[in-house]
Amino acid sequence: MTALIFSTVLKLSNSHYAKLAKEKKGLANFFDNQKKEIIVLIQNFPNTLSLEDQGRFFLGYYHQKAHRENQETEE
Repeated sequence: MTALIFSTVLKLSNSHYAKLAKEKKGLANFFDNQKKEIIVLIQNFPNTLSLEDQGRFFLGYYHQKAHRENQETEE
C-alpha cells in the first residue's frame, strides 16, 4: 500500500513540477533536486508504515517545512 502511495505522490509531483517550471524554472529545479536527494536515500518502499513511523514521517516533513520557511524569511 505504501509503495502505491509513494508512486502516486511521485507522479503528482511531476505534474506540479511541469506547471511550476513554466512560471518559475529555478524554483521548480530547486524542489526537483530536493526530491532527487530524498529518493536516492530510499532503498525500498515498505508495504506499510507503523503508527510510530507515520509520526516520524510527519515530524520530519514539518521540520523540513519550518526550516525552509525560516530560511526564506532570513533572506
